[in-house]
Amino acid sequence: MNNGLQQKVLSYSGIDTRSISKHPGYAVMIIDMQKMCLKGVHPSDERRILRSQATVIDYCIESNIPIFKVHYTGCGQTNFDIQEKLKEVPFIGKYTKRRDDAFKTYSRLPNILRNNGIDSLFMMGVYASMCLQESAISAKKKEFNVSTAWTVIADRFEFKRKGLDNDIKLIFENNNITFYETHNEFIDHLKLRDLSRRNP
Repeated sequence: MNNGLQQKVLSYSGIDTRSISKHPGYAVMIIDMQKMCLKGVHPSDERRILRSQATVIDYCIESNIPIFKVHYTGCGQTNFDIQEKLKEVPFIGKYTKRRDDAFKTYSRLPNILRNNGIDSLFMMGVYASMCLQESAISAKKKEFNVSTAWTVIADRFEFKRKGLDNDIKLIFENNNITFYETHNEFIDHLKLRDLSRRNP
């Protein structure tokens, strides 16, 4: 639960999320987890990322970590289970994009993130070699700390079948984006960071 905090929508004017979040500076960005986008993902991959993303969202609720939900124009609503979980998130930003890269659609997005005390993003969603990859690289170029994990992303099934997803991790790492094997590694990283911050 979010400790009784009323959900606040993050905007350009900014909210001091650092003063409330257990992990100041961090936010999770969910990209294109919509019905039409998920149709291109293999059913086993869809089940995997839904289960893993739910765990991350639960941790965000528990720790008051902001979430930014990014939609692709014309691709329908967010997956129902994810949408229901997002209702409990204390801080949420909602944006619709017209391009693969979320940061090209919204030139003000970096300022919105910084105005809300955010300098580090953990990205989840689809498609790993398209929208998510382009958004992550753009965020890194705009000097955000960016990370993701295999368990919270998926690519189009046709790309996997052709083996085009094999280079995803290498591309991320070559762009200095932290790539965890699992979402639990990311959560463990936050817990260790919090511990070291409280016990220098």
